[in-house]
Amino acid sequence: MYGRYSEADLGVPPEKNGDYAWLLHVLKSLKSSGKAAIILPHGVLFRGNAEADIRKKIIDGGYIKGIIGLPANLFYGIGIPACILVLDNEDAAERKGIFMIDSSKGFVKDGNKNRLREQDIHKIVTTFLAMDGSDPKYALFVLNEEIKVTNEYNLNIPRYIDNSEPEDLQDINERLNGGIPAADVDSMKSTRSGAKINA
Repeated sequence: MYGRYSEADLGVPPEKNGDYAWLLHVLKSLKSSGKAAIILPHGVLFRGNAEADIRKKIIDGGYIKGIIGLPANLFYGIGIPACILVLDNEDAAERKGIFMIDSSKGFVKDGNKNRLREQDIHKIVTTFLAMDGSDPKYALFVLNEEIKVTNEYNLNIPRYIDNSEPEDLQDINERLNGGIPAADVDSMKSTRSGAKINA
């Protein structure tokens, strides 16, 4: 263990699961201004017990700068989704929150696996470097208060980023009685700015 794990520090990872052992090893290997990115199963963001205690200490220490959620079935032999934890010791104590990206829908099927395209990688990298949260269905800077108080240190990305498509609601009464439903006309007006639509 080489002094990497202790209750007095960030905690001792469970023996039967090596995810947090690897994460703590990487974190303890960093210099005071060191940075690292580590790919782990999505479960490290929300699993309980000893892992929850370690995650709480890591969040309280401000060591996580960002989390990037990846599509499922990217890696051979692993069908579950993974994530990239971006660790940064520099200014960790002053960190106000965590920048999250949900790139789970940015991929192409490649045989029986999923694959990130060049455009998907470019979007992830440029969004993270710019800390661009202009599309809240893709990326968001989440304040510590929301992580710690509202969500009790649970970092599961869907708790913060809702990337679901809006439900396609239909007005059956208007359709049956003829004409175009007012909601459809309004949506057409918003997508075709300046165009005149006669209902």
